[in-house]
Amino acid sequence: MKIINTIVLTILMCSTGFAQSVTLGDVYPKEVKVQGFSVAQSGDVEISGAGAVFEDDWKLLIYYGWIIDADSREVVWHLFDFMRDQDSRDIDGPFDFKSKVDLDKGNYELYFAAMYSNRNWDNRHRHWDGDWGYNGFSETMDWLFGSREKERYRRTAQDDLYIKLSGSGIKTEDAARFLADKRQDAVVSIVKTRDDERFSEGFTLTGETKLRVYCLGEGDDDEMFDYGWIIDANTRERVFEMDYRSSKFAGGAKKNMKMDERITLPAGSYLVNYTTDDSHSFERWNALPPDDIQFWGISVWADPKDKNKVVAYK
Repeated sequence: MKIINTIVLTILMCSTGFAQSVTLGDVYPKEVKVQGFSVAQSGDVEISGAGAVFEDDWKLLIYYGWIIDADSREVVWHLFDFMRDQDSRDIDGPFDFKSKVDLDKGNYELYFAAMYSNRNWDNRHRHWDGDWGYNGFSETMDWLFGSREKERYRRTAQDDLYIKLSGSGIKTEDAARFLADKRQDAVVSIVKTRDDERFSEGFTLTGETKLRVYCLGEGDDDEMFDYGWIIDANTRERVFEMDYRSSKFAGGAKKNMKMDERITLPAGSYLVNYTTDDSHSFERWNALPPDDIQFWGISVWADPKDKNKVVAYK
């Protein structure tokens, strides 16, 4: 049965002046907020705030945050790592956190989310086995979430949950611009894909070209549900395909997968394809989303030295 989990990705537009801090909060269940920021010089950035883990029937409602490098798309800090170090099995409700990360000069994206997960989830790299250890708190939360106090309690807790960055040289930026700049430089970029969609875009190479293929999707038990592939437009041969065995964990639910591959293709015409099934996409997530939410899809970039070999599809 398709689980309808509408998610709102809110791009916060802030002033371009230098700031000493960046804060995200007031996130509703099934919502993710993102704020772009830049760091003028390499150094430590302090991260503080309040997250939470609530039990809602057979699911967990988790308030958490993370930071990714806007260029490489790699995670540079994640609250799950902090929770693991603090023995997450003892977390029952809101909790304060304080951490520090050494960031290089550059552009970044800060995320804060409130998402549902199965009780005993395993995301391969940031996972906890066994029970979360609610005991009496579990019974209390069962009563609260099943009563008329449900929405009032959630809202009260929500007001106090947030993530904050502090440090010199931090400048708020438009995260939408980071995404646009990254995609503008691509040969093909199909992102923010939604349920039940099919895409096919072509490009032509005038000579042998080195390419980076970055693909995020959904897979489980050796089968892919959201994935991309590239074919030779003339021979129909697949020159790249996202498959379960070659994919790596993409953060969030264990079914979130990614491939970040370097390939070399000869002169010719090619078609980049991507397909999604009827659930778990940028449109709505039925489990924890991947760390790089906005690039759910497939993107292809040419090596800077080979850009002049890429021309319009013919």
